[in-house]
Amino acid sequence: MTSSKLGKFGSLRKRLLAGIEKDPATDCWNWQGTKVMGYGTLMVRTHRLAYELFVGEPPDGRVLDHMCDNPSCCNPDHLRPATVRENSLRGDHLFARRARQTHCLHGHEMTAGNTYITPSTGRRQCRMCRRLRNRIASRERTLRKQAARKTLVN
Repeated sequence: MTSSKLGKFGSLRKRLLAGIEKDPATDCWNWQGTKVMGYGTLMVRTHRLAYELFVGEPPDGRVLDHMCDNPSCCNPDHLRPATVRENSLRGDHLFARRARQTHCLHGHEMTAGNTYITPSTGRRQCRMCRRLRNRIASRERTLRKQAARKTLVN
């Protein structure tokens, strides 16, 4: 939101500050009004509004990352511009945990040389485990074909 747009909505600053409850323990400015998926909303996301009012617009192509991991926090000191990828990787969901993974489930190190990245999905796989899975699948196909041939002969 540019400063010319903010002038039009000068009362937004008052409304924003009226809807915030400061937490002295965490220094978070928690939004007490309407929330969507944990994020405060006041025509726009409240954390974005607070950042633009007190700091300015984030650089193009950047989103605001809550460094406090509290989506209802509007404290501009707790927000930093980040790429969508950086913001996602800092999270605690499956995508982020897998991206930070250093070893596969069988203990093989996920190095550049031992990691296969599926081109269509970007999924990371341990090459050693993938090779083993492919060998097992190939062997099972061979055994099924042999069993089918024996059935036809008998």
